[in-house]
Amino acid sequence: MEKILMVDDEDIFIPSLRILFNNLGYELNYAPNGEEALTVARNEPPVLIISDIQMPVMDGFELCHQWHQDDNLKDIPFVFFSATYNEPENIEFALNIGADKFIPKDTDIDVFSSLIQEIIQKFKSGDLAINNHDRMNEFEYYKNYSETLIRKLEDKMVALTKVNKEQENLIEIHKRTLEELHSFKIAAMSMMEDADEARKEVEEINKELNKKISETISLAHELEIKNQEQEAQNVELMIAKEQAEAANKLKTAFLANMSHEIRTPMIGIIGFSRILSEGNLSKNEKKEYAEEMNKSSKRLLDLLNNIILTSQLETGHIELELSEFNLNNLIDEVYSTYLESANKNKIGLNVSIELRDDDSNINSDEDKITQILSNLISNALKFTSNGSISFGYHLLSNEFEFFVKDTGIGISKEFLPKVFELFSQEDTALNRSYEGSGIGLTIVRNYVDLLGGRIWAESEKGKGSTFYFTIPKICT
Repeated sequence: MEKILMVDDEDIFIPSLRILFNNLGYELNYAPNGEEALTVARNEPPVLIISDIQMPVMDGFELCHQWHQDDNLKDIPFVFFSATYNEPENIEFALNIGADKFIPKDTDIDVFSSLIQEIIQKFKSGDLAINNHDRMNEFEYYKNYSETLIRKLEDKMVALTKVNKEQENLIEIHKRTLEELHSFKIAAMSMMEDADEARKEVEEINKELNKKISETISLAHELEIKNQEQEAQNVELMIAKEQAEAANKLKTAFLANMSHEIRTPMIGIIGFSRILSEGNLSKNEKKEYAEEMNKSSKRLLDLLNNIILTSQLETGHIELELSEFNLNNLIDEVYSTYLESANKNKIGLNVSIELRDDDSNINSDEDKITQILSNLISNALKFTSNGSISFGYHLLSNEFEFFVKDTGIGISKEFLPKVFELFSQEDTALNRSYEGSGIGLTIVRNYVDLLGGRIWAESEKGKGSTFYFTIPKICT
């Protein structure tokens, strides 16, 4: 199978071009630079060479120049395929040194395929006018070659300068590079009297230029990394700002809510105290008002106790009091505590226990498990106006899984992930239908964590909620 030689330091196009040329009946050989391309071509002469321009070791211009000095290769069509050096003067230079075609890399693949087939067909039929032009002598070639490289490098330096004007070090390097390029240009022009020596001088200059380009690209890469780091820092600052704003809003809502929750029972206490002090009351009225005062006082005391308890939990000042106790007895006590309130509100209260009394012993903190269940059932009663509330447990391996299920108002899926956060309430308006401080579920979560368990909730707005938590059978 006839060969087509592709020369490019970037191999991104090679797989697709290999498929394209195989479909056309050609095998694709590949070389990453001009020096290796000459070696490959001399061993296996192709029917066509396609070369990039900007490459390490030996670029496309020098490859084309040496290609046409080789008697065995000079008649083989030479095509430039480049994403750079697309300016008219560079294309003219490419053709003047012997290229048969200059095809930009952004050319449509079908157009590219047609151009390559046309060149090969003309070459095989003898209709291709080999581009010998008026061959430049060595002096003219290296003069134009140097000017082309210098012009392209000058363009790149200008572009790199625009990347970030604030990088003074990079600008200084650009400036020095341009000055050195100008010096190199003058030196190259003066050294080209003798072709052999001129070529050696240009090669040295080219090495220096490549070195400067590498340094500049390296600095540009460092600048890009710094910019990316700065962008990442900006994102972090933005996230921190949003978190701070959210915390501030939560604090404001909490203060307003605490003010409301404290003021409400206080107003009740003060109001009923004033009425009782007037003295013109029946015995039943006095009893009723005293009960309301007691209710308001208990609500206020519970709120203050919860605030203090939350602070102790957050600072790790709560210790476990472990003992062995009967879980079924605890469930019965909680059931008895809330049965009257459930009946009063016409809410069914159901219990589900899995083990017999003799098998339901657990080693844990009895008071804290009682408090967890009490908080969850109190919440269920608060948010359930009809239907039922069920609670109980199941034994799973070495832990108990508890549940409290209600048919209340439910929790939206947007708020559900925040339900255990401190002071978090779905409805923060002061005129909301349900009282509460947003502390109870946080206490529950902290108690469960302290006991070595897990807690989660499932809910659907308008259909009720189920809270689950686990407690190890033996807490250590």
